[in-house]
Amino acid sequence: MHLAVIPGNRGSLHRFELMDLHPSDDVTIVPITLPGFGGAPLPNATLSVDDFAAALIEQVNALPRPRVVMGHGIGGSILLSAAQATGWADGYIFSLARRSGSRHEADP
Repeated sequence: MHLAVIPGNRGSLHRFELMDLHPSDDVTIVPITLPGFGGAPLPNATLSVDDFAAALIEQVNALPRPRVVMGHGIGGSILLSAAQATGWADGYIFSLARRSGSRHEADP
């Protein structure tokens, strides 16, 4: 299985390099670099979430199946947009971080 990972905002693939990502011999970790992240060129000054989602799908489609995609923070938001297109991935993992200093209060 290939596990494609997408870092969050202000993150790069370096964040994943800091972790010991070797879950098993059956899993290959594949870091995804989106346009404008981690030194990757930005094709134009304004890209929408849909543009990033299309770039994500293109990179993941190059991987053999089975393939699962994990997105963190803004990477998770881009993945959420991309997940609306069907058939390109075999599974999704979302990790959406809350903003620093924000609080969640339970409903009464």
